[in-house]
Amino acid sequence: MAFFAFCVVASGETFFLAATTLAGVINFFGVPSSILGNEIALRVGRQKWACIVMMTSAVMGITLASSTGHSWWLIVALAIGHAIFITTDSATLTAGLVISAQENIKGAAMGLHSLMGFGGGLLGPAIFGFVLDISGSRTSQVAWVCAYIVVVMWGVFFVMYERRKGWGSAVRT
Repeated sequence: MAFFAFCVVASGETFFLAATTLAGVINFFGVPSSILGNEIALRVGRQKWACIVMMTSAVMGITLASSTGHSWWLIVALAIGHAIFITTDSATLTAGLVISAQENIKGAAMGLHSLMGFGGGLLGPAIFGFVLDISGSRTSQVAWVCAYIVVVMWGVFFVMYERRKGWGSAVRT
């Protein structure tokens, strides 16, 4: 919502929806994208699909941060696209974990998976805000781009690691 408030200030024009309503509309696309993403992963391969999704999410996030001052329809379309790709690999990663974990540690593996996910959800906004503050404050488009880059770079690092391994050349799940 803070990003949309920044877009209002940067463009000088208001959007016809409240920021909270806009956030709700954008997040609405998350659940179906997670389910459909897992179905696509079954056909493409989980590791390859997760890498594609993470790279696309990173590009969409940085493009969204760079879109301030443009048409609201472009900003909303990019935000929806980014939200879709943020959640598209969720079911894929969870299903891959459940399938690949040894039977006697599935519960512990799921617990650690949840801990890591919620830990990222806890640390991500704090890191984003910190970078936003140190790179020019919330009134600078450059600061928003820097903050998005710092948050999405972890997915990019994962993809680079997986590519170096040959797209997960071990067991295909």
